[in-house]
Amino acid sequence: MKIKIILLSIIMSNLAFAQHPLIDDLVKLGLKENLGLKQQNFAFQESLKRLSQAKGQLLPSINISARYSRAGGGRMIGFPVGDLMNPVYQTLNQYLALAGEPATFPENLPNIEIPFLRKKEQETKLTLIQPIFQPAIWHNINLHNHMAKIKKLEKQTFARELAAEIKIAYFNALKAHHAKLLFEKTISVLTEHVRVNQKLFDQDKVIRAVVWRAKAEKYSLDQNLIEAEKDAKLALAYLNFLLNRDQTTTVEFINQKALPGHNILSPKGPDAIIQAINTREELKQLNLAILIAGDKKALAGAGFLPTLTLVADYGIQGTSYRIDKDADYWMGSMVLSWNIFKGFQDRNQLQEAELLRKRIKTQKLEAESQIRLQVVQILEELAAAQSAVAATEAGEKAAQEAFRAYQKQYVEGMASQLEFLDAQNQTMQAGVQAIAARADLLIKQACLERVIAAYPLPERIR
Repeated sequence: MKIKIILLSIIMSNLAFAQHPLIDDLVKLGLKENLGLKQQNFAFQESLKRLSQAKGQLLPSINISARYSRAGGGRMIGFPVGDLMNPVYQTLNQYLALAGEPATFPENLPNIEIPFLRKKEQETKLTLIQPIFQPAIWHNINLHNHMAKIKKLEKQTFARELAAEIKIAYFNALKAHHAKLLFEKTISVLTEHVRVNQKLFDQDKVIRAVVWRAKAEKYSLDQNLIEAEKDAKLALAYLNFLLNRDQTTTVEFINQKALPGHNILSPKGPDAIIQAINTREELKQLNLAILIAGDKKALAGAGFLPTLTLVADYGIQGTSYRIDKDADYWMGSMVLSWNIFKGFQDRNQLQEAELLRKRIKTQKLEAESQIRLQVVQILEELAAAQSAVAATEAGEKAAQEAFRAYQKQYVEGMASQLEFLDAQNQTMQAGVQAIAARADLLIKQACLERVIAAYPLPERIR
């Protein structure tokens, strides 16, 4: 089965994007320079940094802290030194007196009050914290790993959309360019027609109305040319916008018939559906989203487990800064923490994660159904576009033959001006329809390539 899918992918890929090198170069330029794709790449890089942060929780953290305090007042701790020692010393002095010795012990020691807060105090220490057993950290790493992969797939999805959009923009610009050329060619014919009729009028061979009718047709076509020039400029500006360059930058316009679109074979429906289901990044994103829901469930479940952490301190403390055996100290601790009850929060998070997983699985089924529908629709539209090209090209050829016949008859005086202009107008309309049909077929091809994810993305995007 895997071999079949691989072979199918190769066949579909070669079939789908057999385009002109110029178009391939434009797509490559857009994939390199487009600002939207750069933003997607930045978002992916951000997700990788968040993944690194999550992994960093496995490593020890080392902090240094220093505290110097001045204090006054506060509670006093009483120590009854006088009450305890004065009677003892009195007794000892009496024994000394009986022995003929002088009294040497003090008998009037005062009671002592020690302030709870020392007037001066400092503590400087280095603290190391190392997680020993914290399952939530591993689940959090898995979650961020899957999120980073989703961001990468989002970038790839955007790149495919961009590649298709660049091709469609070029084909629209190409359509507007060829329409403009057709109008210019037709105007040159009508200009000559006006000149001939004006000459005939000057020789009193036709009435003035014939001249005005010829001029009216030309003026009408001038307006069409203005609209075509506007459409060509806007289409070119949008293409340059996608390529992130000056919107007046010109491109080479190739002949529509030089592109393989009007003779390309369409893939079979079932094969195209298999290709789309196996390659569309959107479905891969939903698969990862299901895994993320599982990560969230595992993360919530980790709240029921204990955590064990190693904490070690080393530093100096006292009333002044000094380093000696009386000032420095160390302490190591193993800290066990176990959540016994947290208001059912962990249980609710587990249930929420399970509901999220079920919702995403249902969303994936819907997405697969939508993709199947997209494939069916685009294949039908592509077949219709191929038929339209054949029909419009035949109509264009017939209209051109008819116009040449009427043009010859008009020159010989065997056809009226109305017949001549009508034939010319039909030729122009047939030409416009053929240009639009060829462009529509090329656009449908780009859409098919997008729907089945056939465009080979560069290595730096994959």
